[in-house]
Amino acid sequence: MRWSRIHAALLLAVGSGTAIGCATIFGLDELTLAAPVEEAGTDAWTDAKIPDAATTPETGVDCTDAGYPGRPTSDTPNLDGGDLSIRVALSQLDFGLGDAGFAGTSFNMDGVCTVNSKTSSCVTKASGTDFGTYVVDKSATGVDNAGASLIQFISQQGPVFTPQAISSRLRSGGFGGVIYITGYNGHADDTTVSAFFFPSFGISVDGGVTFGPTDIWRVDKGDLGASETSMWGDTNAWVAGGKLVAHVPRLPLRLTVDPNNPLLTLMFDDALITADVVQDGTGTYRLTNGVLAGRVATQPFLDSINRLYYAPNGANDFICNNDTFRAFITATICNARDIMSSSLNDNTAMPCDAFSAGAGFDTYAVNKLQSGDAPSPLDSGCPATADCN
Repeated sequence: MRWSRIHAALLLAVGSGTAIGCATIFGLDELTLAAPVEEAGTDAWTDAKIPDAATTPETGVDCTDAGYPGRPTSDTPNLDGGDLSIRVALSQLDFGLGDAGFAGTSFNMDGVCTVNSKTSSCVTKASGTDFGTYVVDKSATGVDNAGASLIQFISQQGPVFTPQAISSRLRSGGFGGVIYITGYNGHADDTTVSAFFFPSFGISVDGGVTFGPTDIWRVDKGDLGASETSMWGDTNAWVAGGKLVAHVPRLPLRLTVDPNNPLLTLMFDDALITADVVQDGTGTYRLTNGVLAGRVATQPFLDSINRLYYAPNGANDFICNNDTFRAFITATICNARDIMSSSLNDNTAMPCDAFSAGAGFDTYAVNKLQSGDAPSPLDSGCPATADCN
């Protein structure tokens, strides 16, 4: 089966997939867990993100607080017996919609408070207004989110890029994602849970999204892991004080722009997801006040955005074929680099090769998914895009 190009996917990258038949319907509570995430990936992210010299002299602020709770030392006693499974679909994706601001939709990823070039965790070429807009942290505690400012700038080039338009396309069923949590004790603290993400190419019901448990979201069968779980997840996540914390080495966030376009991909490295685990009056669990953040290497992002079919100044063509507009977009994205794509290279005096990015999200409970073939991307005929100079 092939679906319309308006569909897109939100992904969390961790492993390898196992395909199953097209249009297979399955209940997530019947699935088993995929192979554990390699410990080296998660531990390297955690250990490398906070340097030894954690106080920025220019601010006097202790920058060791990444902005999320650490793993609890023990579980809350589970007197109810048995572990819970939670499955929820995205109902909101916020790149700048709410009152939380850019600081409320990301974290201190590099363990420093950047206020000038001397306090940056990598060597940046940005200066003047670009440095203040993208590289300087979004809070006094070092929150990194150059991507939010970048999306605000790109949205000025056309209404389809605005945070409002992105949210509207998700809420209308054009793209989405389902998060599945298993092994949860149902209490405030759980030292180890598993969190899987099923990227979705859109809602499967012609009537659209109802935001109820009977909504069925489509997922690419190529994204399914062992035993029909998702290949994207973290089997070493935790819940602390009622907040889920999950790390993944890579997270491709794919958004629809409009029905005539391929997917716009934000490939996150060293990705992090947090969210409050809450229970409503009927006993149903969901995630709220969620944050998804990570590092976006510029080369793959440039390659993705240059393959968009767009019409600046009335010229209907792929961005890669419009030299003037492509150069303008490329220069802006390259000047937004504020971080290393790998946390292992933070604070090593290497040139920045990525920009930080984060978004808020909310969810609602769902029961099932539908697997099938992903839509074919448009062929732009564009060669691979080179990275920034």
